[in-house]
This record gives sequence, structure tokens and C-alpha cells, in this order.
Amino acid sequence: EGEICKVSANMMLHGFLVDATHLRNIIRETAPKIVELEKDIIKLAGIEFDVNSPHQTSKVLFVTLKIPTENIPRTPTGKISTKAQVLDLLGDVHPIAPMLRKHRKMVKLVSMVKSIVEEHIDTDGRVRSNFLQMNARTSRYSSRNPNSQNLHKFPWNGVRKAIIAAEKKVLIQADISQVELRLMAWKSEDERLLHAYANNEDVHQQTADLLGCSRFLGKTVNFAL
Repeated sequence: EGEICKVSANMMLHGFLVDATHLRNIIRETAPKIVELEKDIIKLAGIEFDVNSPHQTSKVLFVTLKIPTENIPRTPTGKISTKAQVLDLLGDVHPIAPMLRKHRKMVKLVSMVKSIVEEHIDTDGRVRSNFLQMNARTSRYSSRNPNSQNLHKFPWNGVRKAIIAAEKKVLIQADISQVELRLMAWKSEDERLLHAYANNEDVHQQTADLLGCSRFLGKTVNFAL
């Protein structure tokens, strides 16, 4: 861990360069889309409600629209959950669910980008997140103030393009896709897994097909195992 501390310190001191104009454009373009989407959701629900309220959203979904609550998880207080996974499950049940999911993503995007623009860009145009080696229970690297690792969740709005290279520098992105499953395939010598990776097949979709569920749940099952 000692050597990594030096890397982390350098990362935090150096920061990463951002295009503030691009971030402001994202806010300007996304904000009116959120308003229009809220109107569409309310129209589909047939009743006025606060789309940002989980309690009111739950009432609309399961009382007003009478969506079945069987197998739907509940909050610690006993209320029916409307978290992201639930909305994904309801996608095939009612068209309002994916609209609510999209709305939450857009609201979260604007909130995050506003936070970066208004609070975290230093005078040299760089953002300096705190990178944490031993914060996440999974032992993964994490960051805060701001959580720069959240930026990858919004590729559809071009938010990644806001991270830019300094003059005469180049940004490199590297990732070992599904590294845990690849290690498991190698160590177990499982024929199906080895064949899937050798032929660049979608392992998560294969699990989903076997279980008769969505790819999202197939991925959850794979990594849970």
C-alpha cells in the first residue's frame, strides 16, 4: 500500500484538467429536457405528483397505476421501493418505469456537473478529487469531493469529453473487462467460460439466457457468484 500512497498523493496534487464550457453546455442542454420529461411522466400517470419524490412516485406506480407489487423489494420502513433496480424490473410492465429511470439519471447528471462547475474547479482549471485506497468495502479505489468515478456513468451525455488533456499531452483509457470472471475461467478451466472469452462472446447475456432474465440480472448473478 505504501507505494500506492505516493501515486494517490501525486494524483490528488496534480488533479485533472476539465473543459468548464463543455460542462456548462451539458447543464444548459439537459435542464429543459428534464422539464419536458417530467411533463410526459405526469401526463402518462394521469395525476400531478412530484417526480423527484420516491414516496409520491411509489404511490403513483403501485396505487394509481396499480402495478403489481409481488416480488418488489421494500425499504427498511416497509414502503415499496422505487430504486433503480425496481424501475428496471418494471420496464416491461409499464412504459412509465423507463421514463422515471431516465429522469433520475438526467437529474443526477445535472446535479453532479453543477457541483463540479460551482465548487470543484480550481483557478488552474483542474479538479482535485480525494482518492481513497481503503474506503470501499469491496477494496476498490474510490474518490470523493467530487466523486470523479461517477463521470463514467453518463457516456450518453458526452460528460467524459469534459476531461481533457493538457497541451502536448494525451489521455489514455485502459480497462480489463470482467477481470474477475476471466480469472475464474482460467483457474477453473470451465469449458463454457473459456469458449466464451476465446470467441469474444457476451458472458452476461449467456447467463441471462440460461436463467430467462434480463442481461442486467445476468450480470448481477455472474459477479455475485
